[in-house]
This record gives sequence, C-alpha cells and structure tokens, in this order.
Amino acid sequence: MHNIRFIDETLDISKTPGYHLSIQAGLDGFSFVIFDPSKYKYIALKHYGFSEEIPEYKYPDILQELLSNDEFLQKEYLNIYCIWDNSRTTLLPAILLEKEKLRQYFEFNQVLNDPDELHANHIKNLDAYLIFPVHHEISNVLIRHYPALKFFNQASPFIEHTMNYFARSSDSVHLYMHNSFFDILVIRNKSLVLHNTFNFRFEQDLTYFVMNVYDKVSLDPAVIPVYITGMAEKNSAEINWLRKFIKTVHFTGQDARFHYSHAFDRIPDHFFINLFNLYLCG
Repeated sequence: MHNIRFIDETLDISKTPGYHLSIQAGLDGFSFVIFDPSKYKYIALKHYGFSEEIPEYKYPDILQELLSNDEFLQKEYLNIYCIWDNSRTTLLPAILLEKEKLRQYFEFNQVLNDPDELHANHIKNLDAYLIFPVHHEISNVLIRHYPALKFFNQASPFIEHTMNYFARSSDSVHLYMHNSFFDILVIRNKSLVLHNTFNFRFEQDLTYFVMNVYDKVSLDPAVIPVYITGMAEKNSAEINWLRKFIKTVHFTGQDARFHYSHAFDRIPDHFFINLFNLYLCG
C-alpha cells in the first residue's frame, strides 16, 4: 500500500500530551493513529508502506529513522500502544497462567527465536492471555523512544472486537488479513471455538486453509458467512477466490462508538480496524 496521511482540522499538535497514540508496526509497513479522548474521535492517520518486507534485523534502523523524522512521532502522548504484527501466537486461559512459564507455554506450539522477547496481552472477553514474541532490538528502539509504551499482537484487538460484536449473534467466521498471513476466528454457539494463524503466498493457499477450518468445525460455507478485516481489497484475487466457495463474504465496519475524521472516508472502513480498536484493549 502507498503512503497515507490524513489529518483532521481539529488536531492541535501542541495538545498531544492529551491525545492517545496507537501504532501498528510490521515488516511490510508502519502505521499510526492519533485519538482525542475528549471528543472520542480519531483525528490523524498515517501509513508508511514498504515496497517489500524488511528483514527483522534491518527493521530497527528503519524504525529509528521513522521515529526521528515524523513530527507527530516526536511528541509526547497521554498513552501509547503498539501492535507488532506477528503470526506466532499462543492463547492460554487466564486460570492456567504462571508468568514465569511464558516460554514454556509459547514453545508448546511455536518456535521462539534467539532475538525474541515474550509479551502477553489479557483478552478480557475470553479471560485468556495471548502470548507473542517481539524482536528485542525492535522492542528496544520503541521503548527508548516511548518508555511507557505497551505492546500488543494484532490478534488482541481482533479477538476483542469480534467477541464484542459477534459473540451474541449466529455462527460466523472472521479473518484478519495481512500481506503474508491471516488470523482466523470461529464463533459457534456464541463462543470462540477456534483461533489460528496461517501463512500464505497465493490466493489458493488462503482458500484452502479457510475451507479446511470450515470442514474441521463442521460449518456449511453455503450458510455460515465470513467477515473480513485488514488490508484486503474487496475485489482482490484472494477475496474473489473465497467467493467461489463461501456464499456470503462481508467486510467488517468501523466501531460505531468512535468518531472518525471525515478525511478517513477516502479509505475502506475495514483497512485499519485493528489499529482503531487498539485503544479499547488498554
């Protein structure tokens, strides 16, 4: 995606200590939004797109350059949350959590690399913890710049938002789309019955994994809809392949509890939902 810069006319850069900053960082880009709690309104959105994925070992330098050169990122904020996009996660019921055993839990079904440090987000709607890694040099750059910053994984706002809005509805499947992976949730009988993440390269891969989930949990693709959020164009090859096998494909709308700058009308509602919903995870 190309670079984006949308600034609302109400933003006053001298008042950033009263604003909230949400960041979403990944190997293919860097985005942030500024939220005015007094108006409950998002008043700025910026996205820096990379032409190709940056290797993790090079990302700290790119990140430092962004933090040093962007006028909004140099300011102080009321609080700062940061999503680190990563497909490696482990979801654990809160009753089982012992914080000194994070590595043991994570390595039960994931690989922990040498540069990784582990973080955990409490998922309020599930009373569970999402455990995920952040490359320690990337973490160090961000923490030096924002000492009070709190890390999240992209699945945290995705799960919270989905459970808030769909857990009392009929059965459904939900995808959060990234360039090279996607998170999938299945809600059945008003409960979360599955969360997983799959890496993919081609539209056929995406469809295969999604249809396999439908099959494993015995859902009928002619009846049960799929809801999509994230960086997916409505008529992209990936989505059109899904439509061949799933009768109803929806795109998730923005949370109506927030107000949004009219400047954001130029982008699809579902593109930055995780970033907008991150504020509620705190």
